[in-house]
Amino acid sequence: MRRVLAGLALMALSGVSRADGAAGAAILNVPLSVRQAGMGGVSAGGTDLLRAWSNPALLAGQATRGEAALGGASMFGGQQQTLGAGVGWMLTPSWTLGAVVMSYSSGFDELNESGSPAGSRIARSVQSGGVVAAVRVGPAAVGLGVRGVADALAGNTATTGAADAGVSAGYAGFTAAAAIRNVGAGLRAAGEAGPGGDSLPREIRAGASYRFAPMRVAGGIEIASATGRDAQVGAGAEWWPAAALGLRAGAGVTGPGIQFSAGLSAVFMGYALDYAFTAHALGATHRASLTYAFGPTAPELEALRLEDSSRAKAAEETRGVSASAETPKALTARSGRSTLAVATFDPQNVSAGDSAVIADMFRSELVKQGRFDVVEKANMDKILAEQAFQQSGCTTAECAVKLGKVLNVRYLIVGSFGKLLDQYVVSFRMVETETAKVVYSDDARELSTQRDVYKAVLAMTTRLGRACGSR
Repeated sequence: MRRVLAGLALMALSGVSRADGAAGAAILNVPLSVRQAGMGGVSAGGTDLLRAWSNPALLAGQATRGEAALGGASMFGGQQQTLGAGVGWMLTPSWTLGAVVMSYSSGFDELNESGSPAGSRIARSVQSGGVVAAVRVGPAAVGLGVRGVADALAGNTATTGAADAGVSAGYAGFTAAAAIRNVGAGLRAAGEAGPGGDSLPREIRAGASYRFAPMRVAGGIEIASATGRDAQVGAGAEWWPAAALGLRAGAGVTGPGIQFSAGLSAVFMGYALDYAFTAHALGATHRASLTYAFGPTAPELEALRLEDSSRAKAAEETRGVSASAETPKALTARSGRSTLAVATFDPQNVSAGDSAVIADMFRSELVKQGRFDVVEKANMDKILAEQAFQQSGCTTAECAVKLGKVLNVRYLIVGSFGKLLDQYVVSFRMVETETAKVVYSDDARELSTQRDVYKAVLAMTTRLGRACGSR
């Protein structure tokens, strides 16, 4: 009787409208992400760490090398509480590894056979935690998570293991995501044999969102269907009126009930404080979390990785050949490809370090394509130092010709990286140093995030390679 009453309370928490089966650890289906809760439960399109609880593929959206989050919720007037924590670490710009844990606790009055309070309380707790891994391949991401689950009721504990899997894909502001969660055997007590025990609330989620970068607005819709629960449809939107402030609103519909939600975010120096409020017939739910992002960004990591790769390639190519003899002209004769150098990009309302990272990204991507013999940055700096040539602010064709002759290359890329209000802009030109003719140019605008900048650089260098062919 006690287990049934506690299970019914948990089903009310999760929006379950049917009571024709055991609820199991139904709390496992409640989002840990405060931002997700503020948008009516929509996880698609979000990149905060705790959304990986609802879809492990979303861990691939992490923007910096490391991220740590701690959050909690007080539900139904404080009768039930949850705590969630997670950490993510970007191994490479494509691979991210993380861990997420959740703890839930509540208490219920024990009822006698007539339905009256029996004078004692029944305690219930659920703990779950494990690891998550996600890999990004172009615009798509795949994630997998495994974790343990422990469900304790009135001193009796049942355990099991669970697995989650998810996918996500984005294009031109649109994002689609889907996940299957809580796949595993039923909960059972230690030493218990046979198929008994409450089954896990297996869940399937699918959603889509769209982000309109110029206005910093995003909206989405998501449906979640779990064992023993009516399908829940959530919809929500968020708006960032400033880089440090975000506002959200949403609604979730389960059967005849509608739960409205709202939330906000404040961001400062790598820290993000999030809050969300959800209205419910059983009482309001308040959620809050603190997230800290640290380390280099994904584009910076990619630039460092590709720089190391280009250095290793240059070292391999020049093995057994003196540095003074391996000039750009010699490289052209040996490989049959045209030589090219990338000048330091001109910073416009950004730091010189940021513009240098963009130039490194261009240089590394062109090395990867293999269409040109790209002068490695260290060699270029050495040559310029020997010639006492200052390349800062070299953005005109005339300067490109002079710099190209000093480096003895056929083509030189000059460009700029700037910021207008909250949007980044990248532009470049490829100049033929013998004729001072601009043979190719491209730009990317309305870039809101560092990941947008990285994607834009990849797209521009790809278009450059296709346009130039075997120049």
